[in-house]
Amino acid sequence: MGKNKSILLGVVALLALGLALIGYRVLTTKKLDPATVTEISGNGDRTLIVTSNSELWASGWSGDGELGIVSRGGKPIKLADGVKQAVALPRSTVYLTETGELWVMGNDQDFKVFPEAVEKARGNHRRYLTKTKVLTGVRKIAAGEEHVLILRDNGELLGFGDNTFGQLGSDQLARLETIAQDVIDMFAGGDRSYYLTKDGQLFACGANGWGELGFGEWGIISFKGSNHRPIANSTPKKVADDVRSVFAAPQRTLILKNDGRLYQLGLNLDDIYSNGDELSAEPILIADQVQKMAIATIDAGDLLVVLRQDGSLYGYGGAVDELVPGASTDGWVEIASSVQDFWVTPHLFVKTTDGKMRAAGALKGLQVPPITLGDYGQLAGWTWAGE
Repeated sequence: MGKNKSILLGVVALLALGLALIGYRVLTTKKLDPATVTEISGNGDRTLIVTSNSELWASGWSGDGELGIVSRGGKPIKLADGVKQAVALPRSTVYLTETGELWVMGNDQDFKVFPEAVEKARGNHRRYLTKTKVLTGVRKIAAGEEHVLILRDNGELLGFGDNTFGQLGSDQLARLETIAQDVIDMFAGGDRSYYLTKDGQLFACGANGWGELGFGEWGIISFKGSNHRPIANSTPKKVADDVRSVFAAPQRTLILKNDGRLYQLGLNLDDIYSNGDELSAEPILIADQVQKMAIATIDAGDLLVVLRQDGSLYGYGGAVDELVPGASTDGWVEIASSVQDFWVTPHLFVKTTDGKMRAAGALKGLQVPPITLGDYGQLAGWTWAGE
């Protein structure tokens, strides 16, 4: 009887081990379903993807543990569950859970403002953090080139990271800054920050080299005799009213009003300004009936992209020829139809209503300066031709 019991226990143990191995194999071979994609963010080297079931996936470069590993992530890998949003800094990743928790991972130098991160990094000779919770009560996050904005549940807007141009709303450095109160939404891009108040007013601060802030002194100055930098504006000031959303790209700002009209500030892009000016510190109307907008960077250059209310996606600029060969580059060109949504990282990602993904990026290093040093799988295996 005892011998039979031992055999039975051995069989049960082997079955349990087999099931565990099968479960592990299923987990590690799970692939990202394009139809579930609801949000894409990132930078030139890394792409972060949130799905409808709140999973966070990522692909691209991970030299400092930005993806939870130190290697290239050529194919999308799953990083976390219960995720609402994610943003990328050059050496790290920040993500927000559905329960309002803010988590960070990557180079520990990016998170010195958080005691939890400092404590966890102590004695870490590799200088990168695994997933670390640093804040609660967060509603939304956004990231510029090297700074992060945090909107809390109570309407307080915080920021941390690079503050060279006053993008954190003050002249202070290396602190978790309170930028404003009673904020309902915010946006970030490049070295600039924007936020909306309850009465629909848009405020901005940060770099102002080409008039892209829409107020104050702007221009490029010589710094210490060699480096040329945009003028800094650390005090947030009002830019516009009745604003729905903002997209901030290097040298340019797009402002979408609630009536669907789209305005641009800053450096002209392939003669989009009807008056022919090289740049503008005043918003200039460039399109209407717009639902969403961005400026993407693909191998052929910068491309203005707008999603219209009928689901058609239009592009403007000389780079449009890369997506629609032979198309005229003198105006807006339809580059996709039946579009459900699109995102820019600055690479371009498009999801169509049939649940498929398309992508185009700047992976050849043709830009000056290049937005990436190589193809690390940032497009998650998607191409412009389709899956």
